[in-house]
Amino acid sequence: MSNKTISSHKPRIGFTALTSSHQEHMGIGQAVQFPKIVTNDGNGFDQNTGIFRAPVSGLYLFSASMLSHLGLELRCALVHNGNTVANIFAGDGTTYSTGSKSILLNLSPNDDVWVRIIHESDNVYGYAWSSFMGVLISS
Repeated sequence: MSNKTISSHKPRIGFTALTSSHQEHMGIGQAVQFPKIVTNDGNGFDQNTGIFRAPVSGLYLFSASMLSHLGLELRCALVHNGNTVANIFAGDGTTYSTGSKSILLNLSPNDDVWVRIIHESDNVYGYAWSSFMGVLISS
């Protein structure tokens, strides 16, 4: 009888994406764009839509950090399959401001997660000041 080590291969899935330019006068429900890819292991993040689609089921950690324009407020949400799961607010009316949120989600294959605007005419500061990331914790 031989002793074989059974290797469990955990897929490497994770992404970090950044804004590349300002996104101004956005409408309610509009997805925030993060076209500057830092990492996209597993290719689950679509830089053209700003949406992450889970390639495998599991527990994922997501985080978004959003910078508002000078003197303006920004309201957005982390969204799972069209449903808001966490809100993000940035702004104090006098300077630039950052708001952030992290959340753990149990996802099934092809579940979507993204950041969307929840207040009319909000502005997202660009040039890599705002970010969105996600990583598979356990499958």
